This record gives sequence, C-alpha cells and structure tokens, in this order.
Amino acid sequence: MENHSSSTSGREIVRGSVERITYEHPDSDYKVLRIKVDGSSLPITVVGSFLDPQIGEELQMHGYWARHAQYGQQFKVQAYERRSPTTILGIQRYLTSMVRGIGPKLAERMVTYFGLETLRIIEEEPERLVEVKGISKRRVGDIKQSWDRHRALQEVMVFLRGHDITQNQALRIVREYGRDAISILRANPYRLATEIRGIGFKTADAIAQSLGVPPDSMERARAAVLFHLGRGGEQGHLYMPLHELLGVLTESLAIQPTRLEDAVYALDREGELVIETLEDDTTIVYRSVLANCERGAARDVRALLKQKGRPEPPKLTERLERFQLESGIRLAASQKEAITMGLCAPISVITGGPGTGKTTIVRAICEISHEQGLEVVLAAPTGRAAKRMQEATGLGSKTLHRLLEFSPRDGSYQRNQERPLVGDLVIVDEASMIDIYLFYALVRAIPYGSRLLLVGDADQLPSVGPGQVLSDLITCECLPVTRLKEIFRQVDGGLIVENAHRINCGKMPAFPKPLNDQLLDFYFVPCDDPGKAASIVVEMVTHRIPKRFGLDALTDIQVLSPMHRGQIGVQNLNDLLQEKLNANKSSLRFGSTLFYVGDRVLQTRNDYDKDVFNGDVGWIEALDAEEFTMKIRFDERVIDYERSDLDDLRLAYALSVHKSQGSEYAAVVMPVMTQHYMMLQRNLLYTGLTRGKRLVVLVGTEKALHIAVQNAQVRNRYSRLDWRIRGGKHAPPS
Repeated sequence: MENHSSSTSGREIVRGSVERITYEHPDSDYKVLRIKVDGSSLPITVVGSFLDPQIGEELQMHGYWARHAQYGQQFKVQAYERRSPTTILGIQRYLTSMVRGIGPKLAERMVTYFGLETLRIIEEEPERLVEVKGISKRRVGDIKQSWDRHRALQEVMVFLRGHDITQNQALRIVREYGRDAISILRANPYRLATEIRGIGFKTADAIAQSLGVPPDSMERARAAVLFHLGRGGEQGHLYMPLHELLGVLTESLAIQPTRLEDAVYALDREGELVIETLEDDTTIVYRSVLANCERGAARDVRALLKQKGRPEPPKLTERLERFQLESGIRLAASQKEAITMGLCAPISVITGGPGTGKTTIVRAICEISHEQGLEVVLAAPTGRAAKRMQEATGLGSKTLHRLLEFSPRDGSYQRNQERPLVGDLVIVDEASMIDIYLFYALVRAIPYGSRLLLVGDADQLPSVGPGQVLSDLITCECLPVTRLKEIFRQVDGGLIVENAHRINCGKMPAFPKPLNDQLLDFYFVPCDDPGKAASIVVEMVTHRIPKRFGLDALTDIQVLSPMHRGQIGVQNLNDLLQEKLNANKSSLRFGSTLFYVGDRVLQTRNDYDKDVFNGDVGWIEALDAEEFTMKIRFDERVIDYERSDLDDLRLAYALSVHKSQGSEYAAVVMPVMTQHYMMLQRNLLYTGLTRGKRLVVLVGTEKALHIAVQNAQVRNRYSRLDWRIRGGKHAPPS
C-alpha cells in the first residue's frame, strides 16, 4: 500500500484498510472507523460520513487531523474513495465481514486457492467456488446472494446520498427491491412512502423532486393520498372523510384540491380506494384493504348471528353448583348468565374490568364444554395474554396469529373459510386489542356450527391497529353482551381493583394511609418536580419495592409512562434505570441507545419472519458490537437480530402505557404529572393501573390525576363496523 498520509492543497490524504467499525449512527451516515495504515503498528481513528464500509475494504480519505477532548487524535474525513482490497489479508477480512456464511477459516481457504482473483471469481465466475473445499453448490448460491445484496446496497446508498436516507433505511430498500432498487425508484420514488417502513412521504417527495417529478403531477397527488390514508390507519381510522383528506393535503403539500380529488377518483377506479357516501351526504374514502376487512367482518358476524345457538346443557344449574363447590367461588347472577350465553350463543361478548370474574367465567365454560365432549379453542392477541389464559384454564392457548396459521411469506392466514379452524367453541381473551385485520381473519375462519366468545375490557385503550372492534361489537346492539360490573376480587385485589373501578366511574382513587407496617397494593407518592419524580421512580424500582415487597427489580417491576419524552418520559427513565440495574460491560451502541447484555428490550413492530410482535419484551443474551448483531431471548426462544433489525428494538425498563396492553406485571410504577397533559386521559390511566397485579405506585400530583380521571373524551376512530353489522345499505349480501 502507498504511504498512509500525504498533503494536497492544505488537505491531507490518508490511505488504509478498515480494521473495525467502532460506532455508526442509525439516523445518518456518520461513523467512527479504525483504519490500518502501512508503516504504522497502531490503527488510527477516522470520523465522518461513510456509505456501508466493510472490514478489510481499502479507502483513500481526504480530510484533516484534529484532537478530540475525550478521544484524542482523529482524522476528520471530508471526502473519500473506496477500493476493493488489494492484499490477500485485506480480501480475507473483507469476505469475513461482508458475506454472510463465510467465516475466517473459509475465507482463508478461498484466498489461498484463488489469491488476488477471489473477488473477481465471486463476481464473474461464482460457479467456480465449488473448487474450494467445503463450498457446496447450495453455499455458492448463498455467497452470491450475499455478495449481490452488498453490491446493490452500495449502489443504492450512492444513489440516495443527499436525500436523508439512512443506512438502515437503505438496507430495508435493498431487502424489498433487491438489485432493481434504483430502477424502481427512478420509475416511481413515491413507492418508498407506502412500501418501506420508516420512510415517509417527505423523504420520497424530496427524491421525486430531485428526479424531476413536477410538484403538480398526478403521480405526486396519488402518492400523497395513499400515504395520508395509511397514516390515518396508523391512528386507528378505517376511513377518512374526503373533505378532511383534501384539506390536510392542500395545506401541507400545496396541491390543488381539484388535483387531489382527481387522484382520489382515479385510485377508486383502479381499485386502490373505495368511496362511499354517508347518510348526511358526506363522502368518505377507504383504502380498499380496510374496506374489504370491515365489510367482510360485518358479513361474517351477521352470518354467525343467523346460526342457531346450541341448546342449554342438561342440568346446567346443578353443574354450576358443583363448579362453585369445587372452585370455592360463589357465582353471581351476571356470571351465570355470561356462562350460559358463552355456552349457547353463536357469537357473544363478555366485557368487564379487573376483578369482575371474566377468568372464572372462562374456566367454567371450558370445564362444562369439556364434560359435554366439545372441543374448546383458546387464543389471545399476544403471547403473554395467551400464556396467562393457559395458566388460568389448564388448557392449551395460542396467539391468534399462530392459531390462524399466519404465513409471513405472502402475508395471508392459512386458516380461512376454505380451511376453517377445528373446534366447537373459540374463546378469545383481551379482545380490546384486536384490530380489524385480525378480526376479519378470525371470523372468516370460524367453522359453520361453531361458536365464538370474545372476552375483554372495553374501557381499556383500543387496539394499536386500525378499528375499534370490541367497542363496535358492543355498540351495534346485535350481539348478546354481558357487562360485568360487580367486583369479586376485593379480598386479594384490594385497592388496585377498587381504584380501577373508581377511575372508570370518574372518581378519584382512594389513598388510605397504611397502619403501622401494613403493606397495601396501591400507593400515591406526591411530587411536583419532574426531575425529583424521575429519581423517586428509579429509587422505587431499584431499592424500595424490592426491599419491602421482595420483588425482583429486573423481572417483576415495570415502569409505565404516558409519554416518551421529558424527564419522566419513557426514554429518560429507561436510561436512568439501565444505569442502575445493568452493570454488564459488553455493549453495542446503536444511535443514541447503548445496549448491554442483560438489557430488557421491546420489539416495536410485528416481524412475522421472526414470529415476534409489537409489544413483545425480551432479554439480550449476547451481542457483537463489530457485526451489529444480537441474540435476544423471548420466553423459551432465542432470536437472532441483524443490524437492519436493531431499529425495531427499544429499552424496556420503562414502557409507554400503549405498549403494555395485554400484559400483567407483579408491580407497576407510573408517573402521573401535568407535564403529560396531552396524554392525561381516563382510559390511559385505567389501562396503566390495571396492568399491576400485586402493587401499583403512582408518582406525581393530585392535579394531574384529577385531569386524567375527568378526561373521559376518547378520540373517535372512523369506523362503520357497528353500522354494517346492523345491516347498513352498503353492506354486501350475505
């Protein structure tokens, strides 16, 4: 290699090979590299913007030297050129870092055999790789695929440079489009906004403008409409009023309303959208997939309602008496009615808050059905909820995705009307979490003659996905519904249950003072300073609760916060708790987050290939800071995460209340302060409080609590499922 440093026009040139990637920011191209140069026994540190550098790759960098106050001498890169490695050792290290499936030993055998021609062989004559001992034809395909992906990524990164596309976003683009990425983006850059997670309309629009797409083009108007309707779905809406859609886009994008309206009707003709008119002549617009789900779900619910219910089991009264004797539980009249309804009705709903006996009812229905020789199928939206259901009934339970046999390959459910579920009664818990996509898949797979029972708490936060299924099923007034209001868990539920129901009724929670050393299950710690409140939360988790209640700070206690930002938001609390609870030194920095082995982490989106879902919590078992990979344990499974997967992860010492849906924790600590004003809502406070099983501690002000308790206004979601179930005029024939 040439001399490692020279100077031209006041700017120095450094040439060397990449030895290590010390740090890379996920939201920019900024990286810190260690570079091995000739004539020096120690590597140097270089900093700057780099496009997917690889270990062993040779770079010629233009820049200047500077001394960092903490990290010492660094070379700041202003521009660089990349070269394929030109030495045997460089090629070997390059292959090891860049091509999945090639370890150090195999890379050594390859360069020993092919020498400096190794990279050319992979590019031009990959079939010759079988000449190397240990490389099969199948492995040749894997090596070539990985090589092509790497080259495509580099080409895409160069193409997208200057458009605020991060390396991780580029990885997702390449994973979606492969080597055709550039031609696809040149043909229609707006596909990024609707097809690639994490890339919004603004970024796609900037690329389109740079490629010469006119601001008033129909292509731009169509993309804006589709993207905004997609954003509406993320906020829970199934449709948008046309006037609202046009108003928002006209103001934010300066597109003429007539142009946008033309785009809407063109998309309707092409089947991308569905346009309907409400009774008051308001025009509404659906994405076609959501319209199909809503219409199909309503049709299948009506079909279930038309089926004849099962007759009441013989001697049911005697059987319920025996259940009470065996369980030691005295059933109320409302619970007996719910059991009868669940056993007989073709489709029904049981709703109620904590302590109202929902689990007891499900147990009784399962036992009686089993005695009748009927097959009961149990499911829930999340793995944690399914596990709790299994523990409560002693029967097997699955997530809805597994029950319906979701196929990540084509995004379809293998259980459907042609291949329905097998069972006489399907019981689904935590039904408030079911969105319209999952509900349609579920009702479509219920076999003729079977019954469906949905159990949930309608007062909790609605589903993360679009729709308000449980609420619509209740308000349509077509289904038999049992509303449980009487509290039965008072002895062991104590103040948690009592205060949950007080809050739900618009009353302030009770704060009785403990007598002597009495341990309560609900505490309120007054504090009006956010910084001090954050310290109290950390002290509660790390010291006071473990000492007084014998709970494990890492596994039993969950901090919940209404918001992400601020001193008492999820992000800051996670940093503070991680510092106190995890002393492990093995770490990986990704963006602003430093992950350690042993950290509790949250999956933030559904990943069907990995079979992990939005809201799942796991533990980091191992990580590789150089390769940007992790191994994360979710219950009994260990899942591998690559660099492109890491932006799906967040620390989980503290969670938002929304992310806690469907979970239960031994203890919950939750700040409630006026700084969270925008999120102080009754259903959010209620949902957070009801996650606690043995202990709930609120930290904050009574004023903030009062605001939350009195704020019963729930942001309406645009949905017509209830109207369609009632037989609306636009409903398709059964």
